[in-house]
Amino acid sequence: DTLPYGFTLIPLRPLSLEECQTLWNGLTGLNPDKKRLRPLQILTGGSPRLIHILAEFMHTPSLSDLMDNLNRLIDQNTEYFKNQLDLLPSGE
Repeated sequence: DTLPYGFTLIPLRPLSLEECQTLWNGLTGLNPDKKRLRPLQILTGGSPRLIHILAEFMHTPSLSDLMDNLNRLIDQNTEYFKNQLDLLPSGE
Protein backbone atom coordinates (compact mmCIF):
# COMPACT_ATOMS: atom_id res chain seq x y z
CA ASP A 1 0.00 0.00 0.00
CA THR A 2 1.21 3.47 -0.83
CA LEU A 3 0.34 6.17 1.66
CA PRO A 4 0.37 9.95 1.18
CA TYR A 5 3.76 11.60 0.75
CA GLY A 6 5.26 8.47 -0.82
CA PHE A 7 5.29 6.37 2.37
CA THR A 8 4.77 2.65 1.98
CA LEU A 9 3.00 0.56 4.57
CA ILE A 10 4.95 -2.59 5.42
CA PRO A 11 2.96 -4.72 7.85
CA LEU A 12 4.98 -6.78 10.29
CA ARG A 13 3.31 -10.12 10.89
CA PRO A 14 3.82 -11.78 14.26
CA LEU A 15 6.98 -13.87 14.44
CA SER A 16 6.81 -17.61 14.95
CA LEU A 17 8.56 -19.12 17.96
CA GLU A 18 11.53 -20.11 15.77
CA GLU A 19 11.73 -16.58 14.34
CA CYS A 20 11.59 -15.12 17.86
CA GLN A 21 14.48 -17.39 18.83
CA THR A 22 16.51 -16.32 15.79
CA LEU A 23 15.85 -12.62 16.44
CA TRP A 24 16.65 -12.94 20.16
CA ASN A 25 19.89 -14.74 19.33
CA GLY A 26 20.86 -12.07 16.81
CA LEU A 27 20.13 -9.23 19.21
CA THR A 28 21.56 -10.67 22.43
CA GLY A 29 23.98 -13.40 21.37
CA LEU A 30 22.02 -15.78 23.60
CA ASN A 31 20.26 -18.89 22.32
CA PRO A 32 17.76 -19.91 25.00
CA ASP A 33 15.54 -22.95 24.74
CA LYS A 34 12.29 -22.36 22.82
CA LYS A 35 10.36 -23.23 25.98
CA ARG A 36 11.98 -20.25 27.71
CA LEU A 37 11.20 -17.93 24.79
CA ARG A 38 7.52 -18.86 24.59
CA PRO A 39 6.52 -16.36 27.35
CA LEU A 40 8.39 -13.62 25.46
CA GLN A 41 6.50 -14.52 22.28
CA ILE A 42 3.20 -14.47 24.17
CA LEU A 43 3.92 -11.17 25.93
CA THR A 44 5.01 -9.40 22.74
CA GLY A 45 2.57 -11.12 20.41
CA GLY A 46 5.60 -11.95 18.28
CA SER A 47 6.16 -8.24 17.56
CA PRO A 48 9.73 -7.76 16.29
CA ARG A 49 9.69 -4.20 17.62
CA LEU A 50 8.78 -5.23 21.18
CA ILE A 51 11.23 -8.13 21.15
CA HIS A 52 13.94 -5.69 20.09
CA ILE A 53 13.04 -3.35 22.97
CA LEU A 54 13.18 -6.20 25.48
CA ALA A 55 16.50 -7.40 24.05
CA GLU A 56 17.94 -3.92 24.59
CA PHE A 57 17.10 -4.30 28.28
CA MET A 58 19.66 -7.13 28.38
CA HIS A 59 22.35 -4.43 28.04
CA THR A 60 20.97 -2.28 30.88
CA PRO A 61 23.79 -1.53 33.32
CA SER A 62 21.77 -1.48 36.53
CA LEU A 63 18.63 -2.93 38.06
CA SER A 64 17.30 0.58 38.62
CA ASP A 65 17.68 1.41 34.91
CA LEU A 66 16.05 -1.90 33.99
CA MET A 67 13.05 -1.18 36.21
CA ASP A 68 12.72 2.35 34.79
CA ASN A 69 12.80 0.95 31.25
CA LEU A 70 10.26 -1.77 32.06
CA ASN A 71 7.92 0.72 33.72
CA ARG A 72 8.15 3.03 30.70
CA LEU A 73 7.50 0.11 28.32
CA ILE A 74 4.49 -1.03 30.34
CA ASP A 75 3.10 2.52 30.56
CA GLN A 76 3.40 2.93 26.79
CA ASN A 77 1.94 -0.48 25.91
CA THR A 78 -0.42 -1.43 28.74
CA GLU A 79 -3.48 -1.86 26.50
CA TYR A 80 -1.49 -3.92 24.00
CA PHE A 81 -0.12 -6.24 26.71
CA LYS A 82 -3.53 -6.56 28.36
CA ASN A 83 -5.10 -7.54 25.04
CA GLN A 84 -2.34 -10.09 24.40
CA LEU A 85 -2.87 -11.69 27.81
CA ASP A 86 -6.65 -11.70 27.36
CA LEU A 87 -6.26 -13.61 24.07
CA LEU A 88 -4.34 -16.46 25.69
CA PRO A 89 -6.00 -19.84 26.05
CA SER A 90 -6.72 -20.61 29.70
CA GLY A 91 -3.90 -23.19 29.88
CA GLU A 92 -1.07 -20.87 28.80
